[in-house]
Amino acid sequence: MGTSVSLRRVLGRLLTSVGLTLLVTTSGLAQLPTAVVRGVVHDAQGGLLPGATVIVTHVSTGLVRSTTTNEAGVFRIGGLPSGTYRVRAEMESFEAQEGEANLVLNQEGELNFTLAIGGLAEQVTVAGTTPLIDTTRSEVSRTYTDRQIQDLPLAGRNYLNLTFRAPGVTHGGTGLGQGMGASVNGQRARNVNYVVDGSDNNDHSVTGDRSPIIQDAVSEFRVVTTLFAAEIGRNSGAVLIGSTKSGTNRFHGTLFEFYEDAETLNARDNLETASGLEKPAFMRRDTYGGTIGGPIERDKMFFFGAYQRRKLEEEGSLAAITSPTQEGRALLRAIPGASATMLDLLDEHVPAPNAGNFSTLDVAGVPIPVGDFVANPPAADDNQQVVARVDRNLSSSDLVYGRYLYGKTDEKGASNPPGFGNDTVFPTHNVVGTWNRVLSSSVLNELHVSYGRTRGSFPGSVDNPAGNNDIPRVGVTSLFAFGLADNIPQDRIEQVWQITDNVSYLRGNHAFKFGADARRIDLAQFTPFNFRGTFTYEDLGGYVLNTPQSVTQAYGQADLPFKYWESFLYAQDDWKVTPHLTLNLGLRYELVTAPEKFYSNVSTDTNNVAPRLGFAWDVSKRGALVVRGGYGIAYEQLFLNIPLLAGQQPPFQRRITDTAAAAMPFPTVPADRSVNPLTLNALEIPDDLRTSYSQQWQLGIQRQLGDSWAAELAYVGSRGLKLIRQRVVNPVVCCPQEIITDVEGRQALLRHGDPLQTGQITNLENSSSSNYHAAQLSVDKRLSRGFAMTFAYTFSKSIDDASESLATGVPSLQRPQDNFDLRAERALSSLDRPHRVSMSGSWELPWWKEQPHLFGYILGGWQLSATYSLQSGQPFTVITGVDSNGDGDSANDRPDLGTGDRRTPDGYIFRPARSGGQGDLGRNTERGPRTNSIDAVLFKNFRTVRDHLLQFRVEAFNLANHRQFELRTSPVERNLNSPGNFYNFQTSNGGSRTVVLGLKYLF
Repeated sequence: MGTSVSLRRVLGRLLTSVGLTLLVTTSGLAQLPTAVVRGVVHDAQGGLLPGATVIVTHVSTGLVRSTTTNEAGVFRIGGLPSGTYRVRAEMESFEAQEGEANLVLNQEGELNFTLAIGGLAEQVTVAGTTPLIDTTRSEVSRTYTDRQIQDLPLAGRNYLNLTFRAPGVTHGGTGLGQGMGASVNGQRARNVNYVVDGSDNNDHSVTGDRSPIIQDAVSEFRVVTTLFAAEIGRNSGAVLIGSTKSGTNRFHGTLFEFYEDAETLNARDNLETASGLEKPAFMRRDTYGGTIGGPIERDKMFFFGAYQRRKLEEEGSLAAITSPTQEGRALLRAIPGASATMLDLLDEHVPAPNAGNFSTLDVAGVPIPVGDFVANPPAADDNQQVVARVDRNLSSSDLVYGRYLYGKTDEKGASNPPGFGNDTVFPTHNVVGTWNRVLSSSVLNELHVSYGRTRGSFPGSVDNPAGNNDIPRVGVTSLFAFGLADNIPQDRIEQVWQITDNVSYLRGNHAFKFGADARRIDLAQFTPFNFRGTFTYEDLGGYVLNTPQSVTQAYGQADLPFKYWESFLYAQDDWKVTPHLTLNLGLRYELVTAPEKFYSNVSTDTNNVAPRLGFAWDVSKRGALVVRGGYGIAYEQLFLNIPLLAGQQPPFQRRITDTAAAAMPFPTVPADRSVNPLTLNALEIPDDLRTSYSQQWQLGIQRQLGDSWAAELAYVGSRGLKLIRQRVVNPVVCCPQEIITDVEGRQALLRHGDPLQTGQITNLENSSSSNYHAAQLSVDKRLSRGFAMTFAYTFSKSIDDASESLATGVPSLQRPQDNFDLRAERALSSLDRPHRVSMSGSWELPWWKEQPHLFGYILGGWQLSATYSLQSGQPFTVITGVDSNGDGDSANDRPDLGTGDRRTPDGYIFRPARSGGQGDLGRNTERGPRTNSIDAVLFKNFRTVRDHLLQFRVEAFNLANHRQFELRTSPVERNLNSPGNFYNFQTSNGGSRTVVLGLKYLF
């Protein structure tokens, strides 16, 4: 089924609308990282003053903008860079007034003026501060300034970690998505939208951010968690908006180096302590670089640049393998029927034991000595980043800037046995151009174009011996394996072209905003998974005789191109109904086409309309007490890893698995390229796949407490609908084991249900849903008297029937226990964290600050900054580890719940389900350990010459050295079939305290 005529018309009309918008307006930018100043001008009697002139001047760059008040005495100037502004209001026959406003990213500063009768030459100065409470917006967001970004301890020097300081944000947990793993208000961890300088910064393949930014190059960072304005969309979780720094009229910059030496500075982790090691394994990380910005032409043109390099060297930690000794290898060659080819491969690729633990294995009646081989090859990681930006004030009405981001990650991966390492090469590029133009005192246009390119290459390793990157994957169960992993090599190039248009229009008490955003995504994927073949041997005897337990070979089309459009339209009206009541009214439309060529038969979802309704009511009428709330719909666009996996299925690729004995090399692929359909398993995308979405609502009250404190209490809820899950549509029809065994060669036909003529078919379908309810408390203190802090507490409950579309299987099951009883999967979400506490703060220590001479110079003026997180553990599901219900899948079977009373015969807490039956234990009934961590940094600025500073820093992560036993990607902790490791979190390292020393030079 091709694309319908009606769909072509819808797409054509949408793209025409985008084009017309670009022609009619001077063009603009959705989600542009700019600020707004607004206010009202009155006379001394409280009357409105239309026609008054308001002039704003950016202190750092000299940028000047002016406007006049409208018929309601209201002024609003947008498209401004963040920073400090002088704001002047003047009118004929009145005294002028001037104030100061500190504007931050994507927020509106308010400054009202009252003009007394007099001459323009007379001037009165009024105080202006950034309000603690936003009285005009219903959305819930948090903005972090440059000082917070630089002062707080951030693991990996990654500003995105500030996201976890906001209420409603939790660590998603193990096996639940890519990227930073932030679950926001019950949304899945993949549902996060990354924006940098107004441009798309998403990894469209696996999710996460595409181009990281150097911490010292970030000017502000904003986290929007719920009730987005209509201009924000694409994803249903948080929107993370970062802004890069720009130059000013003064030269400024930094030089920095951060050093970490695990052996000298870090504490031992749990496994190192249990092993009796006196110190942690070798690891050194060195991060260095600098920034510089300044004027090219004073008040007109500015530049900013940054560079950072991070080099990591560490001792590899690879699992031991078991291999025959030299004596054992000689004995193997004497066994009748032994394959010389297999034994030659053993000698060439699998080293003899070097770590003891000797034993013998029986091979054809001959005891073969074996032992452990342990390799600790060094691992290396070289990461480089560049930021370059130029800003130009063309006139008082025109501001343009261009920005370039570059990053490259080069990792060396090792293997055991050696010789099969895999390198990772990951270069990224992002270019942005922006033009803001003031058309009149009430109309602002913003044009934004960007291009991003990312390449992720996993080629094996150039350091591997010749030919090693090409041999099949060969493994002996529980002993050893050699050859590259079956998903290596792979390569992908992702390109994103974006053009976005905004027009802002002020009329009376209405602030209108309209926009269009068109993105072209081009992903070229090379995935010859298992094209080399995989040979699996049950034991050493099978390997020596070359009788595999199973052989898998794939072939077909390895190049999988994906090209599609993301197109968005929106309209927003912020209506100030009264001076103290604002309605935020918006409507958004999203259209994302199905990938071309490969998925032309998948219909495009064309009805994605998202209303946004909110209000903000200043109850106190002076900005001290605000009630805010609203309702909205947010859509979650499909990430490309899902169609990519489907593209590795028939008819694009075919994978043959033969469980009969088949010696190497693998038999020739049939000339007609056909295979027995009974051996084919498939991952299927339905042709009517719809866009997942979330209904979101909130109601809260915010109160200012004194001059520098504010507290907010809110109820936040969401309901996820049409969420994607995996479900087997033709599971095995359970029957007595003896029937399966007796009818040899017809097992696949007997075991799978409708359709009978294939192997297992797994659907990625819109059959999952979720709901979330939370009480969220936040307290903020603005910097005063050397102290600032934030506090957030979330009490929540999250319920769903599937927590991730592509779960790794731990702890969130990939598929339901009973594929035809999805209601039995309804339970606590794997994302459920009932309690989450997050705190951050900075304190300028008062001791010895005023002491003279060397004593005060060294001991005074220190600053302490810290973050603290306490979070409930991750829910997980207990499984039996065997195929109890006989559906051919042993990864989703749950046990029955016992009495737990040891005085009864059925005294177990969990017991295996009856053969052929479903376990009655629910999903996610158990919960892992909580996480409890504090990070801190102690630093001091030593003044050198003029206003130059030398900053010394000591950063400690997990300062108290608490063990953070999160669930691992191995299922042993929840598998009844592994009783020694069941619920035994001590088998993971649990993390440890790490210490980083830093030195910065600021000028």
